[in-house]
Amino acid sequence: LYQMLQHERITQAEYDEAINIDITDNLVPRDETERASTEQEDPEYASYINSIKADLQSHDEFRNRDINEVLSSGIQIYTHMDSNVQSYLQNMTNNRNYYYNDKFQSDDFNIASTILDTSTGGLVAISGGRDYQEVVDQNLSLVQHNVGSTMKPFLSYGPAIENMEWPTNQTIQDEQSYNPKDSPNNTVYNYDNEGHGNVTMRDALRQSFNVPAVKTFETVKEEAGNNAPEEFAREVGLDYSTKNEGEYTVSFNDVLGGGESRFSPLQMAEAYATLGNNGEHNKAQSIRYIVTAEGEKIEFENESNKAMEDSTAFMLTDMLKDTFANQGSADYIQMNGLNIAAKTGTTSLDTSILEENDL
Repeated sequence: LYQMLQHERITQAEYDEAINIDITDNLVPRDETERASTEQEDPEYASYINSIKADLQSHDEFRNRDINEVLSSGIQIYTHMDSNVQSYLQNMTNNRNYYYNDKFQSDDFNIASTILDTSTGGLVAISGGRDYQEVVDQNLSLVQHNVGSTMKPFLSYGPAIENMEWPTNQTIQDEQSYNPKDSPNNTVYNYDNEGHGNVTMRDALRQSFNVPAVKTFETVKEEAGNNAPEEFAREVGLDYSTKNEGEYTVSFNDVLGGGESRFSPLQMAEAYATLGNNGEHNKAQSIRYIVTAEGEKIEFENESNKAMEDSTAFMLTDMLKDTFANQGSADYIQMNGLNIAAKTGTTSLDTSILEENDL
């Protein structure tokens, strides 16, 4: 009413009359049986439906059309979803009792995850968060956050293998503390606040040491070119060129997953799937094709590019299998009979923020 008065759509007298009407006077009384259900239909699919809409709106055929008009036009959408996996993933995400720690069972804790077909980039399943409701909640699988040490393979060790042919037993001098060359006023420490002498690239990645990762990043820039780490990351879909309106410089902090190393779980899944696909990067997509009400078939073409040599992808993958080996950063996880490779990553708030908010 205020806006209508301001824009002279109603007079002051009409405004005064309307504002004095009790808002309940115009409500139609209904009992519970007459009310529409507030329960969302098929909640386990809500995250995937949200992703479908995002893919629809990015396709040339539908880019400038109202999404609701498109969905109500009689189209049939054929997807990459495995409904059993999708239901299992969302139900597991919602089930607090599945998790072993009170912290992870808390409503303050959230989870986002994506499952991709490594060879095609097809989105098999996605969870946007606990008890996810489309429209109500952000799809956390599509939201960018700092990625921690999961960035090390793409800004340090991958570029070193690709550009300088480093073997997995390449040695790097670890130290208790290190001042990066491009930021000597900052100090980098390992998670255990110790130095470990001469370590191999494999061991440095397995135990997620910070100092060797930063030193490797610096060596790549010196020997392969200042932009070599950034270019390697861009090829797997982790693009820094749009950060800070194109004025951003990748630094040691990004290697450790800070700074502008902000990417979504879906983007990280794309990047890591590249390692399992012999270096071929696929853009993730939920839709295979659409059939319109008129029977026209609209294909959703898969975007792919060769991101690295297959030998680089093989060596990174082989090293990342050791994440679950003795003293690996996830050696407490046992996946007997399953051949897996992975990287852990942790970020935390600045100490001053923790203290200020008593966290």
